[in-house]
Amino acid sequence: MQIINKKYLNLNDFGEKKSEYFLKNKPFPHIVNKELFNPIFLTEVLNEFPDLSNRQAFIKKNNFQVGKFYTGDETYFSTNTLILFHYLNSQPFLEYLQKLTGIKEKLFGDPYYFGGGLHQTKSGGWLKIHSDFKKHPYSNLDRRINMIIFLNKDWKDSFGGNLELWDRNMQKCEQIIPPTFNTSVIFKTTDYSNHGYPDPINCPNHISRKSIALYYYSNGRPENEINYKIRQKKDKTYWKPRHKNLTDKSDFNIKSSTLYLVISFLRKLIPGKIFSIYYKLKNQ
Repeated sequence: MQIINKKYLNLNDFGEKKSEYFLKNKPFPHIVNKELFNPIFLTEVLNEFPDLSNRQAFIKKNNFQVGKFYTGDETYFSTNTLILFHYLNSQPFLEYLQKLTGIKEKLFGDPYYFGGGLHQTKSGGWLKIHSDFKKHPYSNLDRRINMIIFLNKDWKDSFGGNLELWDRNMQKCEQIIPPTFNTSVIFKTTDYSNHGYPDPINCPNHISRKSIALYYYSNGRPENEINYKIRQKKDKTYWKPRHKNLTDKSDFNIKSSTLYLVISFLRKLIPGKIFSIYYKLKNQ
């Protein structure tokens, strides 16, 4: 069965055509496509989707992510799901991503699906706004691209769970993407790609928010994708509270002590170049 929608069989041409749009999209480079995949094939993938609540849950820490489960274990992937994942790590799809994103360094897929794979969030769950970890723990390659495919049929606006894209200063949400069936999102993964669905999902208990996530890597990345003002740790996810949001302040356990305010002020005041020099000297 055809995986890609017949409209996009020539993915390289589509990638070249949309590259400028991708790169100029706000608040950071991304593209949303509502029909990239063959809906008949993707329905088969949805029908195979397992209940992940008996699998590994993302670690609950300071209420950053709640009610979210995942697996990157291929032994839990049924036939069509396995076909889809292998295709998304194939040479043709990687070449499409290269054309679309304009990334100069060669892109590689992740056969281990570290942090990716099948994702499921139950009613009442959420994922706070964040930017993702920088490096693959096994290869030490740089994480460059996120791809999310939503699998939620008959998803109502009242359920919430929209993917939000926030500006780099966490002042406002600039894009809201409903997690509806056959909506796919591709975006650059940098220290400034702030995203999540930070408020509790309000769907019935027999429904859950389902998605597929894949991440793509390269050997090296441009300096302008790195924010040296935040702690540089390759496997760290950077959780980011929304501006003046009291719920986030509570969930993040933010204490506005004098020391916290002084450190925050200094990080804003000191140029990023200083932090860059310090980091590089420290890691020589």
